[in-house]
Amino acid sequence: MSFIYGRCTPRDGGEPSCAPPVEIQVSPLCSHLDVVAASPIWKRRQIRGAPVGTIDSAPVLFTIGAQVKVYRGEGTDPGVPLRVLRALRSINRVPPLVGSSGRIPAPPRAVLLGARPCRS
Repeated sequence: MSFIYGRCTPRDGGEPSCAPPVEIQVSPLCSHLDVVAASPIWKRRQIRGAPVGTIDSAPVLFTIGAQVKVYRGEGTDPGVPLRVLRALRSINRVPPLVGSSGRIPAPPRAVLLGARPCRS
């Protein structure tokens, strides 16, 4: 599932296109977890109690049931993706409910390390 925020103006050229200012991608925690968790940065970087990895130059927050990846578009401040993750909140009433502040439930460390099977 993707959420796109902001507008962009396509540039002139053969096929005009543009990247929106912010795109948030939410996928199941187990979806390609071995690839996404391969970079060890998540072991030392957290936001609101949840580990944050990196893939495709985008931060990925690991929650108990999902991966939340934030891409920034052209001309966007490089700090935007981490600020978006810090303000993350639930968009529905499915537990666990996450407010715009407070802890985000993290998956077991053993799952991220591959020492325990991931179950979504």
